[in-house]
Amino acid sequence: MALIKCKECGHEISDKASVCPNCGCPTENAGTYKEKWLEDNPKKNRWWVWAFIAVLLCLIGAGIYYALNNSSEKGDEAVVKDKAIEINDSVSVAEKVVVNKKEEENNIISAGLSLNTFTKKRKENGKNIQSSLGNEVIAANLRKLGFKLVNKVKETRLDYTGEEHYDVTIETYSKTVNGRVTTVKLDEDFSDIHFPGLDDVDEFKKTVRAGGLRETKDGFEDNEDIYYDGTNVSVKGTNVILHYKWEP
Repeated sequence: MALIKCKECGHEISDKASVCPNCGCPTENAGTYKEKWLEDNPKKNRWWVWAFIAVLLCLIGAGIYYALNNSSEKGDEAVVKDKAIEINDSVSVAEKVVVNKKEEENNIISAGLSLNTFTKKRKENGKNIQSSLGNEVIAANLRKLGFKLVNKVKETRLDYTGEEHYDVTIETYSKTVNGRVTTVKLDEDFSDIHFPGLDDVDEFKKTVRAGGLRETKDGFEDNEDIYYDGTNVSVKGTNVILHYKWEP
């Protein structure tokens, strides 16, 4: 005789026993008693039901996990798409700002002044100089460029001898382009220009260089050999003055 464990409660019983003395569960030796015992204890015979329920719960759990995971991925895709749209919109706005800035810069047109508005290149003793056109011609050139006379005053001055007096008319012209104002004062011996910005000064300086004047630390100088005619140009910030040389 050998001892075996009961399949139901685990109690050790004889391998010859027909039932477990501990729980009453029939053994393989029980014969028809086992069939009757199963009929009397139906719950003991339904292990397959619990196995089916366990499998079903696993399937349900897997389905829920897949649904949640898929929903999360779609949500992430939606977020990514939204971010992409947001970035594209930001890029579009940035591009529009750049374009508007360029258009704004292109719309800032200078007043159109150049050295030739005030002087004319000519030869004197074989030397090239920039000679003043005179205030009447300069004023006419300014009006052609759209400048308006905004001030006109008369002054009485002493001549070079310091003994005689004479009258001088001083005119001031102005032009506004995109809110940027350029003024020109026409005095007897010089033209005083106030530009709205350094970029306008740089544009004007290009025309002075093209006129053949020599660039210096403070501006430009005309031919030094001709002391009685020509034009020197001083530059300080946005203020440019054309000094016309002459001989009494």
